[in-house]
Amino acid sequence: MDEIGLFDERFFLIFEDADWSARARDAGYRLDVVVASTVRHAVGASFAEASSAVGDYYYARNGLLYLRLHGRRPRPQSIRFGLRLGRESMRRLRRHPGRPAASRLAAQGAGIVDFARGRFGPRGGSVAAPEPSGVSA
Repeated sequence: MDEIGLFDERFFLIFEDADWSARARDAGYRLDVVVASTVRHAVGASFAEASSAVGDYYYARNGLLYLRLHGRRPRPQSIRFGLRLGRESMRRLRRHPGRPAASRLAAQGAGIVDFARGRFGPRGGSVAAPEPSGVSA
């Protein structure tokens, strides 16, 4: 499994497991799901609140990073992902007008901006920008 490596530090939070799984699949490993398993995750307080912007930031930024690294046709997928984020944000604003929804929308925007500027890792971090699709880190 050395050819797969560890979690990619650029993700920091959210999509790191999906990226690792995609790399394992690309290296020829078979991925299985054990439906009867139970996972207990003691971490995750950042996402406990519906108004938490932390998850929105990393979901937006890292979703685009994942698509850049693993998308078969990244550009159309990135556009669809961005449109989906926009639709979800507008729904939240209509359902819950006020500061929490607006701050979540701002967090998604900040994630998209940081993706475009090549800022990865912890928010405000400077982990190296991703290589084009098909090139491993």
